[in-house]
Amino acid sequence: MGIPGPGLHRGFMQLGVSAFTMHKMLIPPAPLTPPTPGLIEIPGFMQTLSMYQAKAGTTVFFDGGEAVQEGHDMGFLIPHFAIPMNLLCGVNTLLSKHKILVPIGKVKIEGKNMGSYIMFFPGQICADPVSIPTAVVMLLKCTVWSTVTWADIIAAVITSVVDAAFDKLWGEVSGGLGDATHGLFDTLGQMFVRELGDAVGKKFLKDVVWEGIVLGGGHPLLDMLPAPPPNSPPPPPMWKAEAETAIHDFARGLIEGT
Repeated sequence: MGIPGPGLHRGFMQLGVSAFTMHKMLIPPAPLTPPTPGLIEIPGFMQTLSMYQAKAGTTVFFDGGEAVQEGHDMGFLIPHFAIPMNLLCGVNTLLSKHKILVPIGKVKIEGKNMGSYIMFFPGQICADPVSIPTAVVMLLKCTVWSTVTWADIIAAVITSVVDAAFDKLWGEVSGGLGDATHGLFDTLGQMFVRELGDAVGKKFLKDVVWEGIVLGGGHPLLDMLPAPPPNSPPPPPMWKAEAETAIHDFARGLIEGT
């Protein structure tokens, strides 16, 4: 027997909950703190309020909602509270994240891997300095189940590591910019704007540049760009397979020794 993996759907009967996270805090007149535990997140709904974060089928339904694919994100606007409350809770809420990390490689939803958990764990959530896989799911309604293989688990680990690596990369870039502009971010409002820009930069680098362009997975923001002239040949893909399928095939190869 394999490990049970729930079939997820967009709706309000499946909720993501942070088991542990930490973020920087901004509590005037004190300076910006290092990443600190003590954050409380209200559960996010699988429905997601952002079309840019949703990855789900349009013709495949589980329990009355669009079936969720690997990489689906319950953010944005997952309410964040901290002990004590601080001004960066607004940034954390605005650009919050709870990404479906575990693929079910043998089940395809309109050509992409079904998104799931290893029973109820883990989901990849926003945190400082990097995203971490410390979220769980609460299933108020779930009648569709599959099984998670070791290849699926390895694929989820690789995805989590890559996700965190991009956070680290952007942290190095934004840290260097901060050193170069020392003195420009001393006021309260400027520090807030800098932290907001840092969070936006992480998402743009990973979701649009890496997954959307390099891996050829596409992104709603890219769909807004002007279409090429009718007679222009389409640009060659920078990657032959989509990100989720490529990672899962690599993991399967490690298991099978090919």
